[in-house]
Amino acid sequence: MANDLRYRRLERARAASLAGQFSVAYKGLDELLRQNPDDIEAHRLYGNALETDAFSEDDVMPADVRLKAARRHYRHILSVDASNLFALFDLAEHFSNIGKNRVARALFEEFLRQSEAKNLDDYEDELARATAWLSTTST
Repeated sequence: MANDLRYRRLERARAASLAGQFSVAYKGLDELLRQNPDDIEAHRLYGNALETDAFSEDDVMPADVRLKAARRHYRHILSVDASNLFALFDLAEHFSNIGKNRVARALFEEFLRQSEAKNLDDYEDELARATAWLSTTST
């Protein structure tokens, strides 16, 4: 029952974020993180929403503040689960998005190294994007 409620809250936050209703998404994610501060999915969704919000037209909060908060969410996931490849990929992509290519390259390379020991089907899209980025971007 609690997992059903959590799942519904995650899905509402995801839908709100995709619709550009970031304050609604943040409110739902804040509630989930109050209940479980180490909820990896909530942290990942929060980081993704903050990044999308940072590149939107909204000027309620400066983009650099949202980007820094997104990094904190990805790093929190990695502090809880150092082998979380989705968070590692998101952090690499984050640095790529803000033009920190040297950091992005190191993280994408680490993502590829760690993914060798995992089920590649779970990371197919991320592997393709990381490989493409590494082959087309110089530092």
